[in-house]
Amino acid sequence: MNFREAKPDDLDFVMNNALYPHQVDKDCRKRICYDYTFEQNDTILGMGGFIILNDTTAECWVFLTTFAMKPIIPNLCTLSECMRRIKDQMEIFAKNHGILRFQAWVSCDFEEGNRLVRHLGFEKESKMINYLGKDKDAWLYVKMMEIE
Repeated sequence: MNFREAKPDDLDFVMNNALYPHQVDKDCRKRICYDYTFEQNDTILGMGGFIILNDTTAECWVFLTTFAMKPIIPNLCTLSECMRRIKDQMEIFAKNHGILRFQAWVSCDFEEGNRLVRHLGFEKESKMINYLGKDKDAWLYVKMMEIE
């Protein structure tokens, strides 16, 4: 699996092949500080990135394509490999940028997204009332990092 800097067309591909299309933020590129595409054999499995909030805190985001659910090799789940590589990328980013705290928000009613961030090692910190609009709450998740 390859991580690389995202190209402008990558987000269009992800939007057209999203695993959870209703969760893709079409305007996310306006706020992104760093974005990456992860692919296997020239097929985009997803995108993710970081938004620097202050000297030691960054917000994380990730969108997966339907291709992330297809095995890379028999008996190996591509999604598991994606999660492992995303965790690795977060550690590298934290070390290179002095990040101590990653945070992510997920709509309270988006159970798959909530499971995904927990699988990445995030812990639920608080509920953000009306964060996504009237009567649309989100959970704030955090992952603390140790850098040397």
